[in-house]
Amino acid sequence: MSYINSFSSAHEIVGGVEDRFHIHNLFFNTLFLLAGISGIVLGINLIMKSKRNLAISYLSVFVLAISLAILELVLYWSEDWSYDPVVPLYRLFFFLWAPSIYLFLKVKLSSEVLKITAKELLGHYFAFFICFFGIWYLSFTANNDINSGNLIFLVFDFIANSVWFKVLFLLLYFVGMYKLYVNANSSLSRYHKKYIIALFVYYMHLIGLLLVRAVLNDEVWFVYIASYIFAILFSVFILFTALVIFFDERVLVKSFISKKEEESLEASGLESEKGMELETDATDYSHSVQKYKNSGLTESMVAQYKNDLLRLLEVDKVYLENDITLDKLAELLDTDRYSASQVINQEFDKSFYELLNDYRVQEVKILLNSSNHLNESVIQIAYSVGFSNRVSFNKAFKKRTGMTPTEYINGVKRGFNS
Repeated sequence: MSYINSFSSAHEIVGGVEDRFHIHNLFFNTLFLLAGISGIVLGINLIMKSKRNLAISYLSVFVLAISLAILELVLYWSEDWSYDPVVPLYRLFFFLWAPSIYLFLKVKLSSEVLKITAKELLGHYFAFFICFFGIWYLSFTANNDINSGNLIFLVFDFIANSVWFKVLFLLLYFVGMYKLYVNANSSLSRYHKKYIIALFVYYMHLIGLLLVRAVLNDEVWFVYIASYIFAILFSVFILFTALVIFFDERVLVKSFISKKEEESLEASGLESEKGMELETDATDYSHSVQKYKNSGLTESMVAQYKNDLLRLLEVDKVYLENDITLDKLAELLDTDRYSASQVINQEFDKSFYELLNDYRVQEVKILLNSSNHLNESVIQIAYSVGFSNRVSFNKAFKKRTGMTPTEYINGVKRGFNS
């Protein structure tokens, strides 16, 4: 038995089925093509964001994997292409899906900065590497050299073609993801809980479809239709992720863990579960001296830290980083977070995020008053100075200027036109 016949007989998409059912057409192929290309662009965009966010890199792997799968399916369905490889690449991509989503959640649901070791990565992506090696091995091996008793062939054939194995693979990772969610549930914000639940529902649809696919494995008509349903599910995920990033990328970029300390709350303009707004009034710090009377910082140390802080804000402009935290700032000041908080509260009568937003709004005003940036999207300018979403920007801007960003821009434009 040659490996070509073996794998061809197991293809999810075969020419005979296309001729029989005629499901594909130019309209749907075009939609899927656009979805696949959009997914590639989205995946690259996520990779750019992953430079400072490890979790996003795993999400980008998933997005790119399903996007390439869509594009390959479009090649199958297209009448203009005679695409019929020995082993479809989407079988290889399959083993990127579950590990990538799992690692994404594992990092996001960790209360500390979590680094995935190379050994752990190898373990999670082991099946992917087996398939990759199998494709490479078969591509350099003559047909007659492969038989049903070849160990490499048997292992590769089982991993790549066993639908029941794939169902079990997805289920095991779902159990792992659910355990992560349960352990972190009490620390999750409401919108992150909703996002994870939506992700689970989507993931269960993949498992359910694959389970039915395993049961009806001998029904060629369903095998073909299932591939279309998978393409639709992949397209929905790409659209969903793109919308999340467009409307509020903080859902993906920020940590899923809501810390109780004021300094670790996100500067989002949203209210905490207790109904207390993040940006408190300056009067909340009117008793800072009394509050820190037992502090170990001397007046000279406070003065030095204040000067260093002003340098970080006015020269280095650390507020432009949307993931800057009090811990990171304290590290830059070469001190602990309590001392950094004391200097901010005592010397500026502000909270950490109030101080950041003061500088961010001022930076936005400078950019908007420049003719070079007047035609740019105001939300893009807001993102460029460190804000993570529209809500936080609009609230912070109006609090400090007394007008909305749109009102401010109209005033600037009138000034340029006069």
